[in-house]
Amino acid sequence: RLVDGAMGRLLDGRTAILIAHRLATIDRADKVAVLEDGRIVEYGPYATLLADPTSRFHRLHALDVEALPA
Repeated sequence: RLVDGAMGRLLDGRTAILIAHRLATIDRADKVAVLEDGRIVEYGPYATLLADPTSRFHRLHALDVEALPA
């Protein structure tokens, strides 16, 4: 929570590139790039990619949510 709060203050009014393994870290991102083997394989608005069940980002997000403790 401390890191998330600090990141919110740090990013306020700025453009940044975030690299994250936990997808919850990027839930405030406007745009998302999914990399595979060092190449961008998907790019677009966070909400659009998340809403598309055929997108890699959607599938990654579903796996990330499933991994959370109950």
